[in-house]
Amino acid sequence: MDKLNRSKRAVKGTITKLETFVEESSNHTPTKLDIKLKRVQEMNKKMDELKDQYYETKDISDAELAEIEADLQEMEDRLEDLEAKLLLQKLWVLKLEWDEPLSNPIAKEWNDFVSTLPVIQNIHIPRLVLRNGRIILHGFGDVSTAAYGAVLYVQSISEEDVSSTLLCRKSRVASVKLITIPRLELCACVLLAQLLEKVLHSLTLPIQQIKLWTESNIVLAWIQRSPEQLKTFIGNRFKIIQRLTKNCQWNHVSSNDNPADLISRGLNFSDISFKQLWWYGPDFLKEERSVNPIDFEMIISDRDYLKELKPPADVLLTSCKFSLIDDLLKCSKTILNCCIF
Repeated sequence: MDKLNRSKRAVKGTITKLETFVEESSNHTPTKLDIKLKRVQEMNKKMDELKDQYYETKDISDAELAEIEADLQEMEDRLEDLEAKLLLQKLWVLKLEWDEPLSNPIAKEWNDFVSTLPVIQNIHIPRLVLRNGRIILHGFGDVSTAAYGAVLYVQSISEEDVSSTLLCRKSRVASVKLITIPRLELCACVLLAQLLEKVLHSLTLPIQQIKLWTESNIVLAWIQRSPEQLKTFIGNRFKIIQRLTKNCQWNHVSSNDNPADLISRGLNFSDISFKQLWWYGPDFLKEERSVNPIDFEMIISDRDYLKELKPPADVLLTSCKFSLIDDLLKCSKTILNCCIF
């Protein structure tokens, strides 16, 4: 104990001498310690690289099927560009040989596509997606005769403001076989549901609500039905939608407010780079919007809606003479007579 008290007195004495020295040293010069934090510098460098460019293009000048397919495959993996997919589908429909030069219309379309690629280097993606407040996911789907697509946005709602940002998108080319527009719109909803499932498995965020949007009133009317009431093509796909979006709210959106419309039309990078609708979603995502109900009475009489419903099963009663009881009585009487004799 005495040793501990002596140590305390020694420490107090040292602190007193140090304070006295600092007070008496009026001409002291502060020294700046130049400490380089290597880890922080590496992190800053990586942050600059992440926000640098959307995609770095390379020189593409080949005009044969083999080289074009290889280039488009690389772009599809990194850019998920619909225009490249549509061009590749046209090449496969033409059934060209690997070393066969392209025809003039396809070659022109290829050159026009390549000329838009340098624009990608000027597209910068903000790294900040979320802000403080409630988080709502919004998904949009749309179709054209050539393709269909889905896109997701993150909406952050706080006391100060409401903001939304593009999260991810997915597109597919339509089948070469002719499919009706309502069926394609249904395929777009399936794609949206599958994209949503992948995102929910990846995110670890407390999402308050999920709202899904489509232009098709027919698809929304089908959703009100049981899959067993729909024909096989429609019913099978609605089973997927119901399984993946059972906790989601489906709504109607106009074509002007649907950012997925930009996917289905296959806009090039020079057009889409300046579209506020694409990067931030429709204007109503900047406010808490109440959803307008859909008039399903009008849809019930729609021909495209009705032809995908299974015909009702009618039960008919038929009457005819049936002598089973009489035959049974005769048989019983004969057996009884045999037993007596």
